[in-house]
Amino acid sequence: MLKRFRYAKAQALPCLFHAFTIACLLVLSGCSLAPSEQPTTRDQIPTLGTQPDRFAYGSGFGESRERALQAARDELAEMILVNVRTETRQDLRDTEQQEITREFISSSFSWSNVELENVQVDYEQQNRNDGTWFVRLRIDRDTVFRLTQLARQKAPALNAVYRLEQAPRTEPAQRLERAILGYNIAVRDNVLKEQFITALGSQASFETYFAEITEASVRTLRALPVLHENRRQISVALVHSGTATPQRGATFYLRTERGERELLTDSGGMSAALNLRELGDSFSVVMRVGDIGAEGARIERFREVGRFSTRSLTNAVETTVYFYVNPSDANVRVNNESLGSPVRHVLVPGKTYQVAVRSERYREQLSELEIPRGAAFAFVRAELEARQFGSLALSVGDRAARIEVRRDSDLWERSENNQFERELAEAGSYAIRVGRASSVPGELGFDPEYQIVQDLVELQSEQRYSVEYPEPAYREPYNYGWRVGVYSLRGSGDPSATYRIPYARSDMQGTDGHYGQFYRDTGQSSQFYLGSANDFVLNVQRYFDTLNFTLQGNVGVRTHQFNLPNSLRINGFAAYGDRKVTLDAYHASIGVGFWKSFYSDMVLASVTVNQGYDYTTWDEDETISFQTADGATAMLPSSGSATNSYAFVEANAHFSFGGGLGITASVVFPIEMLEPSIQLGFAYSFFESGYRKPAMIPYQP
Repeated sequence: MLKRFRYAKAQALPCLFHAFTIACLLVLSGCSLAPSEQPTTRDQIPTLGTQPDRFAYGSGFGESRERALQAARDELAEMILVNVRTETRQDLRDTEQQEITREFISSSFSWSNVELENVQVDYEQQNRNDGTWFVRLRIDRDTVFRLTQLARQKAPALNAVYRLEQAPRTEPAQRLERAILGYNIAVRDNVLKEQFITALGSQASFETYFAEITEASVRTLRALPVLHENRRQISVALVHSGTATPQRGATFYLRTERGERELLTDSGGMSAALNLRELGDSFSVVMRVGDIGAEGARIERFREVGRFSTRSLTNAVETTVYFYVNPSDANVRVNNESLGSPVRHVLVPGKTYQVAVRSERYREQLSELEIPRGAAFAFVRAELEARQFGSLALSVGDRAARIEVRRDSDLWERSENNQFERELAEAGSYAIRVGRASSVPGELGFDPEYQIVQDLVELQSEQRYSVEYPEPAYREPYNYGWRVGVYSLRGSGDPSATYRIPYARSDMQGTDGHYGQFYRDTGQSSQFYLGSANDFVLNVQRYFDTLNFTLQGNVGVRTHQFNLPNSLRINGFAAYGDRKVTLDAYHASIGVGFWKSFYSDMVLASVTVNQGYDYTTWDEDETISFQTADGATAMLPSSGSATNSYAFVEANAHFSFGGGLGITASVVFPIEMLEPSIQLGFAYSFFESGYRKPAMIPYQP
């Protein structure tokens, strides 16, 4: 008996391996099988009467017999559609057009629109263990050939319907384009009046279906002439009226008094800039809704989407702003005022607005909206970047170390200790720095004396990045140099009693006397002495990097002046006034100690232990003799000399003006022979400083 089946797909095609496995269980011979019998294999499913050359088969499994039958019919329908596509591809092998796609023939929509005839149940059986069914259907080859020819006629139009339904309803421009194409295919294949089952399960003719889609698409399109900042040009935004979704790559037409112009929208749904002068007083935006070739002629039909006057577009007192946001529930804030998720909102033209679009698990988008004076429309498109998350587990062995993390251009985040963990870290590019915490209280930076380990990471979604970084290495700073100075001012530093000077008495041997005897014989008084203009000491100091060790040397001359009172008979004559005499001490010393720099080598300080040598002579042209109070004759020989050797401690400091030049000061504490003294002068220092290891190194796993 001839049977026709027109049906909707009940379930997806089961796995063939699963089908034969259950079939093997169903062919077991009853409940009283002997224990020695082996389970039925896939090849043991009954095939009585099977003639592969005469029949085509479709198999299916299901929880009920009806579902198993439906699955078997779907397999037969898909087989027929595969034959249709194969034949069609042969016909179109020289073109790039493919009117029947692989996705179409694998869809339940296409299976439901294949007519099956002369279908016979070849085999069926219920599994006694779980109650499932296996059914195998067959159709003779002649019927398969005839059904293939019938399906081929409607398949291209059905494929056009299938592609149209794949286009979102928020993209009416794309649906309109596909509806026009599908209508033309139906006309070409003479199936315009044919019925088919839609994806919703209702029946419709191709003519009615494509006409309804065309009408609905045009109704949901909205054209927005957006005025440019120069107020001399506009661009037309083509959007979905309900959601403001931009229609990307859509073709529309602009009609003016001068004619018609074809325009194409870009990826943001905007057309190219149009000069207002060329548009005249008014213009309209139209869409093509039909394009049919008949008897060698081309018939096009158009529908108007919107009509506008140039005056209304440039002299509006309020601006209707359309917002397209993705995701659709994102919150829009204009000048920090929350608007929720609006499709349109009215603003005052001639102002600049700050627009922020935010949504949970999406990155915030900030923009500036400048609405020209008199603008009637504005369009804001905000497609937020989805925030994907991984996790970070970072640590470093040094407890004094800290970790800083920054994503893209965000601010640096610093760990409280030597670990940084974040279970929800947004995917993206991360810069990670590991360094030793600053030793300065209250300072959040890294200690410059230690290296910074830098790691650049591209964190993927659901990735866990776990690293234990090496301890920051000491950078081994170095700092060494020289200082050359001249001391020209001196305070105090008079000889002590044991200081040797050229001095002779009639009651003592030689001319090597002591300052103490001279002090008593001449009645000198203690006073603070400032050195003369002839005083100078050249100082050269070397600063070593190792242990901040320093070595210095001094050479120069120091003068001491004394007054011989008039009570003394100098050279046998009574003097009318005091006579001044000058003692020159030629000085040399060498010392060692330690030094320290401050304020980037602007201040240098050192303490040294020195050994000094003085060679003293009288700066007089003749020998001076005089009678002492105890009746002895004393003499200051002009050609005599004395030497002194003594140890002293010196603390000096150099204050640089910049560039090394500065003033220098020192305080000298002799252990013997001299009184403490203060010296002032000028000096020049030159240093080399830096680190033996670089400040930052890349992390090497």
